[in-house]
Amino acid sequence: MDERLAAALCRHLSHLGGQELTPQSSLRELGLDSLRAVTLLLEVEEEFAVTLPDSSLADGGLETPAALWAAIVAAGGASSAD
Repeated sequence: MDERLAAALCRHLSHLGGQELTPQSSLRELGLDSLRAVTLLLEVEEEFAVTLPDSSLADGGLETPAALWAAIVAAGGASSAD
């Protein structure tokens, strides 16, 4: 996960507060509801110049920052070394 993704997540997580965002944080527990998820995905697709397939998201791609990062990498939006 890189800084751009972390910043986007922080903007969309209503319950983050002072908690640390880790690669394994539960996005749902931190306030990512369906409306916030849609706006987050639009922002991520624009920021990383990718189109995330519905299948990658249905398979847990929005459960944690690490899972979302893996979907971005799989879509060619970043190198796995980032």
